[in-house]
Amino acid sequence: MNDRGRADDLTALATEARTDPAAMGRLLDRLVAERTLQGVIRRYVFNEDDVAMVEQQTLLVVAFKLDRWSGRGDFGPWIRQAAANEAKMLIRSRERRRHHEEEAATNRTAAFVDRISSRLATEADLERCLLALEPDLEAPLRLRRSGYSYGDIAAALGIAEGTAKTRVRRARQALAAALLDGRTR
Repeated sequence: MNDRGRADDLTALATEARTDPAAMGRLLDRLVAERTLQGVIRRYVFNEDDVAMVEQQTLLVVAFKLDRWSGRGDFGPWIRQAAANEAKMLIRSRERRRHHEEEAATNRTAAFVDRISSRLATEADLERCLLALEPDLEAPLRLRRSGYSYGDIAAALGIAEGTAKTRVRRARQALAAALLDGRTR
């Protein structure tokens, strides 16, 4: 059977699956057996486990949301878009998780620096360490300590917000290391 014939056959099966649970099972089995979704998914994710996870999520979309397909025209574009959307959701989810982990690490570092500074270092020690930092680290940390948001720091220094966060985190790490090493005395 040629590609057009397979596409027409898949569309007919998807139409039938909207009302027939047995046809739904055949549709899902066929999507897996023919690896119909994997080409689209691999445009977004590369790890085999991720491909398998996105494929399973897409099959769930088919099973539970097939009624959102109009039933008119070719089923292929709808299922490919569903697979692409699931892959994008995985990517966004991971990006949000990474962002939250970085934010948590930054907050832990900030709390650590505050604890260290209140117990081990005087304000003069902190100032000496701040002055020893590279200028691209010192300025963002001073602004953050003054209560500026990361967005405000980015705007003030003409850098991206992500860069501002990174520089503040690196400055805090360098400051903590300097205080712990006793380089301030």
